[in-house]
Amino acid sequence: LLGANLLSLCGCCWYLRTFLRLKPASRKRLFQMQLVSLAVADIGLHLCGVVYSVFEAGDQTFTADIREGFCNPYDVVFRTFRFISVLQEMHIASTTLLQAWHHKRALPCCIKIIPLVWVLGGAL
Repeated sequence: LLGANLLSLCGCCWYLRTFLRLKPASRKRLFQMQLVSLAVADIGLHLCGVVYSVFEAGDQTFTADIREGFCNPYDVVFRTFRFISVLQEMHIASTTLLQAWHHKRALPCCIKIIPLVWVLGGAL
């Protein structure tokens, strides 16, 4: 589990680094913005996974009280990033469907909805 989280975390960081090297005009494309949003959400998700894996790997100095205090906020953060990630993937799927159906008027609106995905994911 730790290896998979670290590998995915590296992939997301690599994509963000590649994105920052793009020309400014290319950064404003819908799919690029969606992938950046998904990569940021996945970084948060996988950082939670790495922290949890290291924590569960067996540091025997933690007591049950500390573990209980750690798990509750961790679960909230993990679920928030998971919801954001899933909603962002749904957003990518829905805009792909709109493009397949040639609804070009709806695509500029999809760019404006990306921050709403984060708000909605945080609210869930």
